[in-house]
Amino acid sequence: MSLIEKIKLWYRGKYVPPPLNDPNSPIVIISPGCYEQPVIAKILKVIGQFWLAHWKWIIGIIFAVAGIIVSLIKT
Repeated sequence: MSLIEKIKLWYRGKYVPPPLNDPNSPIVIISPGCYEQPVIAKILKVIGQFWLAHWKWIIGIIFAVAGIIVSLIKT
């Protein structure tokens, strides 16, 4: 198994099977289950979504702060 495959499996998380149906209930719920991501994977996902939505502002602020720091160091 390659490193990339291991990272993909880690990022996807642990499979959580659907709950069992109550045999005495007339309602039947069909669910494929879901995957529960680790906390660090959830944080990385939020950071990635934030970057994709606001990358123009982030880069602009970084350049502005770098320019201010350079001008303060020069004087």
